[in-house]
Amino acid sequence: LGLSARLNKGDTVEVIGWPLSDSEFTDNQKVRLTPSDEASVDAKLEPLFRWLLGEKPEDIAATATSNIAGGLRRVASISADHVDRLFLVFSDGLENNNGVKFYGAEGLKVLDDKNWKKLDDKLFEGGFPVLKGARVDWYPPAVAAGDSALVAKALKYWEHALADKAGAKF
Repeated sequence: LGLSARLNKGDTVEVIGWPLSDSEFTDNQKVRLTPSDEASVDAKLEPLFRWLLGEKPEDIAATATSNIAGGLRRVASISADHVDRLFLVFSDGLENNNGVKFYGAEGLKVLDDKNWKKLDDKLFEGGFPVLKGARVDWYPPAVAAGDSALVAKALKYWEHALADKAGAKF
């Protein structure tokens, strides 16, 4: 993440984690790192990563839906005053909500680049997130061979939406 280099320069870094499956963006956790935390960065971030990987409090229920576009727009908004924003996304990129479903054979059709304008209108009807100058690093999980084309198409769409439309480095 380059956190040590930033802390060595004397910067304070805020790491915000939120689950993309949380379609209402009702929960997130923040870790604020100061230059004095340099030696303990891993230990300070471990609870956040454990929480993101599923060790969440029992009162937060997992959902079968996702709102990747909405989550990205909201986290971009709450982090707008931060400099050197870096978004790490760990997802297959397959949106699944009432308006759009990227899954299955229908997903391949939906994700065809000829349909990107329609997707833009549905997913970002509230406007694209402002990501000018931000960097987005996307890490898809290993998927079954039959799903690899679908995930590849989804990631091409997200590159279009976040780089071409929102101004991020993807």
